Amino acid sequence: MPRGDRSLEAVYLATRAVGTAASDVAVHNKEVFAWRDTGWFSDLGPGGLVVALDRKPMQAALLELGSVYAERREANWDGYGARAVHRFTYQKAQEFINNLPSAVGTPEIGADPDGEIALEWYRSASRLLSISLALNGRLTYIYRNGATRMRGTFWFLDDEVPMELVKLLEVLRA
Repeated sequence: MPRGDRSLEAVYLATRAVGTAASDVAVHNKEVFAWRDTGWFSDLGPGGLVVALDRKPMQAALLELGSVYAERREANWDGYGARAVHRFTYQKAQEFINNLPSAVGTPEIGADPDGEIALEWYRSASRLLSISLALNGRLTYIYRNGATRMRGTFWFLDDEVPMELVKLLEVLRA
């Protein structure tokens, strides 16, 4: 895998290694984590440095999520019988956004009529990733990037964003 393609994945993995995604500052010196069996620290650049990334896109997403939840926490919010967004679904979406690498950019946030939270990264009609997040952590997605089209399910469990999803976002971002 080319070095540029590994950058977001490496930052995400390093962020997970220190146990927090509230900030993308992961490692100042690779010797600090020499006791951990993680070969990917060598891919982070000279001296094992990870650049601090701006969390403002994720803060904007959290604000938008709060607005969506406030507007859609009652049943029939669309006038056509839509289910309410459950507070636990809202909390799961907060956790998901807090664990995303900030380099993926700000998703558009919405709610589906079945009460799931919708997150979408839209670049154009032929370049997008749309995710529906359910209360139980199920992530149903649709990915389109030119001729490549995929759909499926991932799981957001134990506060870990699936690496396959991070890779899709990296390709979409490029």
